[in-house]
Amino acid sequence: MGESNGSSGNSKMYSVVGGKWTRRCSEDTPNATKRINKNDVEVCEVHFSQLDNWLFTGMEYKTLPFGKVIDFSIVEATTGETASVSFTTNDQHLMTLCKMLPNVDASKPVTLALVLDKDKTAQKGKNCHGLLVKQDGEWVKHYYKRDVNGLPPFKERRDGSLDSSDHDDFLLGVLEDWALSLDGVAKQVVTSPSAAYTDDDAPAEPETPVADENDIPF
Repeated sequence: MGESNGSSGNSKMYSVVGGKWTRRCSEDTPNATKRINKNDVEVCEVHFSQLDNWLFTGMEYKTLPFGKVIDFSIVEATTGETASVSFTTNDQHLMTLCKMLPNVDASKPVTLALVLDKDKTAQKGKNCHGLLVKQDGEWVKHYYKRDVNGLPPFKERRDGSLDSSDHDDFLLGVLEDWALSLDGVAKQVVTSPSAAYTDDDAPAEPETPVADENDIPF
C-alpha cells in the first residue's frame, strides 16, 4: 500500500517530476535513478505512477527560493506511515486537485494518479500529464469547471496571452476552505527555506507552472 511501484526510503516527500510522483532517496534504494536537477546537482530519486490509500491530514504554505509552495501532510490509511506532497502554488496539478476538492471526503483515503493526457500530448508535441483522484473505487469528478460553480475564466491580455491569476486565486481559496476540515491544518508561511527543506530534498519546480483551463475533463 502507499506507493504503486518502488520501495521505501528515508525521505517521504513527494513532488511531480517528469509526469511521475518523485521521492528523493539514497543511492542504495531499489529502483532508484539519478538525474541532474536545475541547480546542476545530481539527485537520487524513486518514481511512482500513483500514490495509493493516503489520507490528507494538513496543509501548510512555505516559501522556498523559487517561490511559495503548498505542502499537504498525508498519512497511509493502513500502516499509519506519514509523508507529504508538495506543489508550487501555481502548479497545474494543484489547480486540478482544487477543482475536485468539494467532491473529496477528507475523512476517507484517496489514490493520486498521474496519467498521460494523449490529446494534449498530440496537440503540444510533448508528454503532458494530468492528475486523477480516486476515492471509494470511483474517479472523483471536477466540481469546478469553466464557468461552472463560480470558477472565474482565464482573461486575455492585450498581447493575446492568458492571465490565470483570478482563476488560480479562486481555487486557492477553495483549498483553504476545504483544508479547515483537516486535522493538522496550518495556514502559516514559513519564511526560512532551511527550516522546511535541505538543498537535497526541496521539491522540484513545476513542469508546467500555469494551470490549463481545459485540463482533463469529467
